[in-house]
Order: sequence, then C-alpha cells, then structure tokens
Amino acid sequence: MEFNPDPGVSRVLTTALENVVRVWDPTGPVGREVLQITRDSKLIYATWSPDGRTILSCWKDGVVQLYKTVPWEEFAKITDADEMADRIKQWRAIQN
Repeated sequence: MEFNPDPGVSRVLTTALENVVRVWDPTGPVGREVLQITRDSKLIYATWSPDGRTILSCWKDGVVQLYKTVPWEEFAKITDADEMADRIKQWRAIQN
C-alpha cells in the first residue's frame, strides 16, 4: 500500500497476489476503487511517481507501463530492454 505523494490528492495504490494494481479513493465512509491495472503476467512492482501524477507498473513478461493519474490512461508501454533501462534511470533520477 502506498499513499499518493501529492498532498492535494487522496489516493492509495495497492497491489495484490492476483497481479492487480488498484488505486483507491479513501475519502468518505467507504473507499472506492478508481482504477484497476491488470495483465496476463506476474506483477513485479508498482509505485507512484514522486509528484503523484504517474503510476509505474513492471511485469514479468518484460513490459513496463506508465499511467497518467488524471485522466486515468496508459500513456507508455515499454517492451525494449534498453529503452526500459533508460526509463528506469530517468525515473530514479527524478526520485533522488
């Protein structure tokens, strides 16, 4: 479970054993699911970007997906290993 790092946005990212990434709106008496990301592959990792505007998901089949959080949409899918390594380096540079 990971809270969105943007203090102005109430969203929680969770992952599950069934290889699903879910984003929840925890406001109100009962939280509601606002996004679900699934693939026919094992989920390795999922996290928010440092600004909370993007979700990164990494899958065992070698696919890395990036989702914009507003509006909720996939905007990049990477399957090339070199491109994936470059994107991960950029991602880490942003977080540091």
